[in-house]
Amino acid sequence: MNRNSSLTGRTAVLLAAGIWLLCAGWSLPLPPEDGDIENAREKQGSNRELCAIKTVAVAGNSEAATKVRKEVEQRTWLKLVGSPEKADAVLDVAESRTEHGRRISVQKATVSATLTMRSSGEIVWSDSSTFDGDPLRSGASVAAKLVLSHLARQAGCK
Repeated sequence: MNRNSSLTGRTAVLLAAGIWLLCAGWSLPLPPEDGDIENAREKQGSNRELCAIKTVAVAGNSEAATKVRKEVEQRTWLKLVGSPEKADAVLDVAESRTEHGRRISVQKATVSATLTMRSSGEIVWSDSSTFDGDPLRSGASVAAKLVLSHLARQAGCK
């Protein structure tokens, strides 16, 4: 086998792998164009609108809402306050559960959260997370922690 056929074989393999990744929905990020450099930096950095929020009240009467109240200050930049009137924003937490399984019933918990600016009523962030419970952990409790982690990651505040 000569060297040219080996390079052609490698190129064909790389090309096939690239086509497979493209068809599978994978793509490599393209570098930003000159006009988009500032936008790219903002996306990588913090979300200014979310980071402007300093205090939050948690609305909801469920296991997930209780877990969010206990964890919000440890997992995010937000300071918990007791009433919506004292908060910059309100984090509304809802929970739903479904049971599945034949022999052993397992509860799947979905926790949804919406962050609303108190002054304007504008929804600035929302997310939901689902987790299957087990005998040692509540699905709602774990899903609530995941929602807070998503908020902290998406905001990027320090």
